[in-house]
Amino acid sequence: MVFIFNNNEFNSIKSMEGHVMDYNLIMYIGVGLIVGGFGLWLFSEMKIKEIDRKLAENQRFIDAVLRIKK
Repeated sequence: MVFIFNNNEFNSIKSMEGHVMDYNLIMYIGVGLIVGGFGLWLFSEMKIKEIDRKLAENQRFIDAVLRIKK
């Protein structure tokens, strides 16, 4: 079986190949955003924990100073 394409059909097939690449690019960008967002979420959780530890340390220091003054 032999397929004969005229020029318009061949161009439409070539343009369809470009769309597949575009969809893959969109998928990779989406996956990158999801992974990047998860990484930023982990980073923010670590920073929140660090700030919480510093606040607790400062509060212990303040409590110790107030006990000495009494």
